[in-house]
Order: sequence, then structure tokens, then C-alpha cells
Amino acid sequence: MSRISRTMARAGRRTALAAATTAMAAIGLTAAAPAGASASAAAPASASVRAACGPSTAWAALLGPNSLGYFCGVGSTPIYVGPFTVLSIAVPNRIWLHQDKNGGGWGDCFSGQGDRLLAGRDRSPGNIQISANTAPC
Repeated sequence: MSRISRTMARAGRRTALAAATTAMAAIGLTAAAPAGASASAAAPASASVRAACGPSTAWAALLGPNSLGYFCGVGSTPIYVGPFTVLSIAVPNRIWLHQDKNGGGWGDCFSGQGDRLLAGRDRSPGNIQISANTAPC
């Protein structure tokens, strides 16, 4: 695949994700509350934080056939939708997927920027955590 076609494919994916996000917002749905540096996983995020965390500003995104979630800043967030097929990482921070909504159970670490195809248990995590740690897993 040429560099131009890869760029066009990425632009098309961003456009599709933005359209899906807009459609979900129009009917009052969100895939998951974004994690902010000072946001509590138990407290709902404010509308301004949700608006600021989207396709162009997300630190990490979980993408699935019927679900998507954007996550910004260091923190932990329970996930109430899924399954997901891709974890997209835009920062050098470690990204953890956990079994339970409170961050317990199994945990799988992902590091390095780019897209990761998810398989097995990672397709339906109960929690995502963006760590301050930037060392590889």
C-alpha cells in the first residue's frame, strides 16, 4: 500500500469515527466516559471534557463494529460497551485493559503508538487505564 493510500485510509477512518461519534451524540449515547487527569471513574465526565476528548484528541480509542470509546489523560475508566476489535494508541503511555470495571482481574498491557488488533479476552474489557508510565510493557 502506498503512503498516499495509507494516509487516505487513515483519513477515511477518522471521518467515519467522527461521523459515528456525532450520530451517537445526537441520540444521547456515549461509548464510555473519557478518563481525565483529575476525573474519577465513578463520576460522570462533564460535557466539556467529553467534547474535548474525541477522534482528534484522544490518547487512546477502543473501536468495535457497534461501539467506540475515546479516552484522554492519565486515569482509569470502566467500560460498559463492546466488544472491540482495535485499540488505537496515540501516546507513548502504557495502556492497560482489565477484566473488571474496578480495574481488578486480569490485566493486559499495551505500549507503543499505533493500532493493535484485539483478540480473546481483550475484546471485552471491563476497564481501560492510561498509565503515566511511558516505559514499554
